[in-house]
Amino acid sequence: MKRLILALALPTLLALLVGLVPLVGAQAPATTTQVFLPLVACPGCAGSGVLPSPTPSPTLEPVTPDAYEAEIIRLVNEARAAVNCPAVTPNASLMQATGDWSAYMKRTGDYQHAPGNWYASYGYPSNAVLENIGAGDTAQYMFEGWMLSTFHKRNIQWCYPISDPSYSADRVYEIGIGYAGGYWTLAIADRAP
Repeated sequence: MKRLILALALPTLLALLVGLVPLVGAQAPATTTQVFLPLVACPGCAGSGVLPSPTPSPTLEPVTPDAYEAEIIRLVNEARAAVNCPAVTPNASLMQATGDWSAYMKRTGDYQHAPGNWYASYGYPSNAVLENIGAGDTAQYMFEGWMLSTFHKRNIQWCYPISDPSYSADRVYEIGIGYAGGYWTLAIADRAP
């Protein structure tokens, strides 16, 4: 009786095993869910420009260019206050310059920093303007990307320390921020009293 059960079970077991062999080493079916780790800034890479995943905001993200620009100015001033730098104030000429440059990048797809003389035609010496550019859909996303990059963060939080001979409590720090269809330009400049 034991031999009969074994004789019947063995072919069935072999058939099952033979049926499974093609699955070994086979690729997963196309319906398999793929999970990708989020991109993060390279901790050892100075000036890493990799953007983070956007942080959800407790309120709705602004939807107009003016609201985006106002949100960036608010975030920049919070970041500057964290390192004891004076707040920046919007300057009409810088706002026009950054808005025009963002519009240029959108129109041409030429994603690069403004040329050296760009700000001069708006009343600023080119070497007196710190510029960040970027591409992103929301103000929060763009700001987080800049803050994760050493050089972009340094531009945002730049001011003369009290120990610097150029320091003056009356020095004015100005900002221009331009947004056009996902392209961003931020410029910070200072004016001595």
